[in-house]
Amino acid sequence: MIKKTLISLFLLQLCALYAETITFPILGFKTVPKEPIMLDVPWEEKWFGEKSAFVYHHDIARIACVFSEMSYIEDVEEHPTTNVIYRSYKALGIDDENILFHYDIKYTDPLGDNQSGVSFAHKKIQSALGEKVLVFCIVRGTPRNANEWVSNVNVSDSTHTAQDFHEGFFIAADQLYKELIAYLEFRGIDKQDCFLLITGHSRGAAVANMLGAIIANSGVLDTEKVYVYTFGTPNTTTESDCHSDKYGFIYNIESVEDLCATLPSNRYNWNYKKYGKTKTLVSRWSSDEDTFENNYVNRMNVYLNRFILRDYKPFRIGPFFPSQISRLFVILNPSVRSFYEGPLELHDKCVFTFSLVFPDTPRAKKKSPSLFGKAMFGVLNSMTNGAFGYANVAVFDMHMCEVYLSWYMALSEEELFQEAPSSQIVFSGSFNAVITDSKGREVITIKDGLSSFDAITPPAAAMSLMGKTVVGLSGIEDYTVEIMHNSLLPSPMSLKVEHYAGDGTFIGSGKRIYFAPKYNKVYSFRAGRKTAEDFDIHFDITDKSEASKSAQKLPSALSPLLSASISTDGNLQGELGIDVGVRAAYLSAFFARDTLSFGIASQQNVWWRLYADEGIYVKRDFIEDTFTPQARFSLSYKPLHTVKFFASSLFDLPTLSPTFRFGVKL
Repeated sequence: MIKKTLISLFLLQLCALYAETITFPILGFKTVPKEPIMLDVPWEEKWFGEKSAFVYHHDIARIACVFSEMSYIEDVEEHPTTNVIYRSYKALGIDDENILFHYDIKYTDPLGDNQSGVSFAHKKIQSALGEKVLVFCIVRGTPRNANEWVSNVNVSDSTHTAQDFHEGFFIAADQLYKELIAYLEFRGIDKQDCFLLITGHSRGAAVANMLGAIIANSGVLDTEKVYVYTFGTPNTTTESDCHSDKYGFIYNIESVEDLCATLPSNRYNWNYKKYGKTKTLVSRWSSDEDTFENNYVNRMNVYLNRFILRDYKPFRIGPFFPSQISRLFVILNPSVRSFYEGPLELHDKCVFTFSLVFPDTPRAKKKSPSLFGKAMFGVLNSMTNGAFGYANVAVFDMHMCEVYLSWYMALSEEELFQEAPSSQIVFSGSFNAVITDSKGREVITIKDGLSSFDAITPPAAAMSLMGKTVVGLSGIEDYTVEIMHNSLLPSPMSLKVEHYAGDGTFIGSGKRIYFAPKYNKVYSFRAGRKTAEDFDIHFDITDKSEASKSAQKLPSALSPLLSASISTDGNLQGELGIDVGVRAAYLSAFFARDTLSFGIASQQNVWWRLYADEGIYVKRDFIEDTFTPQARFSLSYKPLHTVKFFASSLFDLPTLSPTFRFGVKL
């Protein structure tokens, strides 16, 4: 680790030795300090023309990220000659008359919400090909207003069906293309012999991506000299040839954990992608734990702390979180039309929400959360063992441009871009399972077909969603999955393997495998590296006594049992109960208004999530001052980890006089 750090520092110093260093004033969407953070960044005019724009250039990409970060400025009209982009253009030696801002957008124009702020600038440089003109086109990300957020969800407002392009991004990009050509022609810049740097983050990245595609299709500019670098880029097109060679000068830089870079979804009927090539930042799923946590993250935190005054909070579970959001999204909205016209009318709800979140002022004022909001946050955070609170921060960190810039400043190109394929296993049914890593550590435990946050250890991931449990595993590590279900009748279950590319893109899935685990048998298979390479699953079936220690701890007749219940009979007479022991034999007591019943019972899993309990009790009637033996039988259904709905029959002995009760156990 120390050796790699020293090599990286040496390369950065070597770069600085042969390149000029420019001090840029950094302010972005999420920067915390009110005054600009002064950042020294290498700069060299001869980078342009060193390679074709179709070849990735790390130093140019870093400069692009710097400008993407600054694109969110909100004081252009108030401070046209002191804002951070203007000052950065001036630091590069660009004259005032060669700087143009278009941030004063009138959303009442015919284009409506589908517009983007942009700045243009140009200067003559001594490139690797001699004296040329370098033109900057910096596209602003989504500002703090409802208008451009509405444009972000304009997938297809005009037709409500999937088109070749995301409508909101395309309209904005088409307008910027016209502005760009007008800028070049008005200033007499040779369109075939100038260098062009186009960049943006988030919405700005999507519009820049579309702008690059329009340029490629127009043939007006020499794309060998057009450098397009986008950061956190949403999907922009459904065109099948969007990755063809003619778009190879467009580079999309993404975090594999970035949700925004996966929307609109590429799954099933949506099938949205982006133009050009994608390069994926290093993550815990593409790097070993020690190198990622103690080397890479520590180094990038040096920069991120300057921007947002705290450390980076990654999910550490690769593309798992974005892919589950995408999975849920396409379940609720199977097509673009259903996004607009389906039962949820999600598009209209998004538009309405934006109108509430963003007031009619240039900058939204932060509101303190309500007492109810704070209480709900605390409950959810407690229920998820702190995961909800962490995720509430990580969901912003995965996309913010400050994080992208910190990575670029901290790591070399070799360190920054590391990707690995991954897999997700989709389970259906009621079963128990444990997943262990190569060191034998339990990383995921599943009970009754359901996962819980306190039984998951990243980088492994799991989530129960819409009747299924999805497990996500990195393709660079080895895991063992062990499955069992000790029901009296074999309970059917199924699983299938899904493959994801190194950038988190869903590739496809294998055939669903159906089986029913037999009593006291453990079904195990290799996963992680193995399932990232192969859809097929090969089970090893053993007796539970021969399985791993982790598998032997899965629920059985000797598993602890502690529950409380509340029930009522046909006369609405309530009863409280408590059970303590193990499934094979537990002590039980029931409290009604005038009676107390206590005894011993046992529980068996009959089939799937159905359980049967039977027991012998003694009922003490305080009014009649009597003791009566009882037999109790109940059948319960367990939809959640800690919840059972049950129906029970009580028989007084020896008369067999029955009483029926219905209730819930927790």
